[in-house]
Amino acid sequence: MRLAVLVVLLLAPAARAAEEPDDEIAHRHFDAGSRAYEARDYTAAVREFEAARTLRPVPELDYDIARCLDRMERPREAIAAYERFLERAPPSDDVESARQRVAVLRARVVLRRPPMGAVIGVGVAGLVALGVGAGLLGSTAVAVQQLDSSCAPVCGRDRWADLPQRRDAGVALVAIAGAAALTEVVLLALRARREGAR
Repeated sequence: MRLAVLVVLLLAPAARAAEEPDDEIAHRHFDAGSRAYEARDYTAAVREFEAARTLRPVPELDYDIARCLDRMERPREAIAAYERFLERAPPSDDVESARQRVAVLRARVVLRRPPMGAVIGVGVAGLVALGVGAGLLGSTAVAVQQLDSSCAPVCGRDRWADLPQRRDAGVALVAIAGAAALTEVVLLALRARREGAR
């Protein structure tokens, strides 16, 4: 934890007796948050720092909250907390550190979120594969039925030769379409999850 918050929130014992109730409560929440942070219980630390921030909205608490969220791998929320800190904090080493961390987290968020074009591309490719595969399977079934009913006893094997390959290609394309559909569902779920984490 940084010295600035300690100066703002931690008062000498003699001065604490005269402090306002909200200041005393904020101090208790900050102490509890600091202990939780040191114990690497970042969820509890965020809760306590946010409670202190409600009573004493100093920018340093935003920095502490951002650090916890960052360590909890919640980059969008961490970015928001760092930016709140940057809006109000006076120049310091923490300001530059926060700017650098925001840049790192923004790059990470962009890399994690599948672009919508990729999601749409997978869907379109799946539909094309499904259409072509279904067409191949359908045409194979029709050809087999026609050959079976009209000339099976007298037709040569050459009329049947390409049907197994056509059927196999149709099955493969339908399977690819299924895989594309599953991939699209996963990509959409990832996008929704990332959007929800903002």
